[in-house]
Amino acid sequence: SGFLRGIWGFLNEIWGLLTGILGFINGIWGFPKGFGHPSRIPLTPQRLRGFPKTFRLVRTAELDPCRNYVFGFHPHGVLAAGAFANFCTEATGFGVLFPGLRPHLLTLPCWFRLPLLRDYMLSGGLVSSEKASLEFLLSRPGGGQVAVIAVGGPPESLDARPGALRLQLLGRKGFVRIALEHG
Repeated sequence: SGFLRGIWGFLNEIWGLLTGILGFINGIWGFPKGFGHPSRIPLTPQRLRGFPKTFRLVRTAELDPCRNYVFGFHPHGVLAAGAFANFCTEATGFGVLFPGLRPHLLTLPCWFRLPLLRDYMLSGGLVSSEKASLEFLLSRPGGGQVAVIAVGGPPESLDARPGALRLQLLGRKGFVRIALEHG
């Protein structure tokens, strides 16, 4: 009881300092509109022993690295682990299949409000799924940027059930409009 009162008193005295530090760590609230600090997490199949062996990335066309692209993936699933393994790591050889292209997985903006998680996500190349973020990626001069979007979005992840694939596209076409505007 006395110990807890001591800790509570200490926290009451330094709450301003803690708030300032957390604000500094989190940076400017609008920062995720950029494309993060991708480090291309060097997760190889050997390091992904806990992941299912079903993740596979297949190239169906050559893509010009001087252009920017929008990739869509389905199904979203609960955590989009397949998208993370394919586009945020080298586990499936994205860099070999698509040389000169840098993928950025778009995710909900709320995840960028948590200080340490935000920096971890930015280091993996994840980007906020806000309209401004997608426009920023697609308007980068020189090309080579790939915005990767969960086509069904959060509603699809909430509808995930074992053995069922349900694509939800109604009312989810804003990314197509933005892609067409940017060529």
